[in-house]
Amino acid sequence: MSEQLEAISYFEQGVKLMSEERSKMPIDLTKGSEYLALSSKISSALCSMTDIYLTDCCFEPNAESQCESYLAQAVQVEPVTPEVYQTLASVRLSQQRVDEAKAALSQGLALWLGSDPTEDDGPTPDYETRLALVKLLLETAMYDEAFTVLNGLIEENDQVPDTLYLFGWANYIAAEELWHATESTDEPLLQHTQELLESIAQAIGPEVEREEPEGGDIEYEDDEDEDMN
Repeated sequence: MSEQLEAISYFEQGVKLMSEERSKMPIDLTKGSEYLALSSKISSALCSMTDIYLTDCCFEPNAESQCESYLAQAVQVEPVTPEVYQTLASVRLSQQRVDEAKAALSQGLALWLGSDPTEDDGPTPDYETRLALVKLLLETAMYDEAFTVLNGLIEENDQVPDTLYLFGWANYIAAEELWHATESTDEPLLQHTQELLESIAQAIGPEVEREEPEGGDIEYEDDEDEDMN
């Protein structure tokens, strides 16, 4: 058995034990309750198992069916967790079912977008999860949503190299779309391009004007003047 499959077997044991413990608890959907905390752990474990089959164990004959099974369980255990729908989108992309991937991403975004990222028990996914989300949004051409998430990440921490790279890449894609739009007379496409440019301008902020040095133009001394001195 490979290390990855062994890891899945341990995950399955953990999920089984946590599910048994959860079944003995009274259903308590109050924010911060032990019931919800345990549900979140189970859901996260199921998503991790899905990720393993989606990557390291993708060539296993039962990989696709296992992904579907784990995600179905995760949605049933905790249907309001953004991570579940983000993982579902990854699976749908691997199946070339792009429209369903977009639907899953939209469903996940609706659960947390606009909430306070600094709230400890809030619905906002952690920084790394949102960073991975941006990649999926760009891959599915959901550029407006990608910029929205990126703006939040940069506002939270503008010193993360991966975030800055993705922001640059997103702008490159937007510029490429603009280039194609200028070759077209499609009014809706041109309008969408303008909206993209406005979102870029808002993200970057106002252009900083260069200050002219006091006294007008700068005068430079040439080498001959220096030699004469």
